[in-house]
Amino acid sequence: MSYTNFSINVWHFRFPRPFPALHCEDVGLLCYNWLYPNHEHKEKQKQVIRIYLDTSVYNRPFDDQTQPRIRLETLAFAAILQRVETNMLTLLSSSIIKLENQKNPFSSRQQWVNYCLNHATHCQLVDESIKERAEQLSLLNIRGMDAFHLACAEAMQCDYFLTVDDRLMKRYKGLLQVKNPVELILLLETNSDDR
Repeated sequence: MSYTNFSINVWHFRFPRPFPALHCEDVGLLCYNWLYPNHEHKEKQKQVIRIYLDTSVYNRPFDDQTQPRIRLETLAFAAILQRVETNMLTLLSSSIIKLENQKNPFSSRQQWVNYCLNHATHCQLVDESIKERAEQLSLLNIRGMDAFHLACAEAMQCDYFLTVDDRLMKRYKGLLQVKNPVELILLLETNSDDR
């Protein structure tokens, strides 16, 4: 019997020719989506969570890892990045993150953030509406780049805005759910246990 080999992302399938009927719902959906990428299969497709990370999260691996909180946030960030790479989460970015990263004096940090940003599916540019919203946020004592990050995330209708800045989490009162990376991972794990 001859075999057909093909790869999709990280999975490798080996099916005898002709292909057998697929009874596994997930593999069947995977193959269906591969064969018909533009066709909407509404009842089976899962809504992917859209996230925006501020620069404090991207740079967390470079902070003092002997402190327990920083270590936990770094591990949570690694778990989030793994979910982004496997399309379980959608990473969104902005021109503000890129600008802030360019100003970073450490080239290794710049390279790391650029690597992470390559996984972003959309980059929000700053326009007049974002500037206006950032100005409104500054009235809530959310200053500078933080206000622009939040305005960009709101414009892209992110599900979660992730930061390790406690003051920012307390001050922001808006449409986004502002969370620490550890909180998001715990929330995702709790939701997956409920299924």
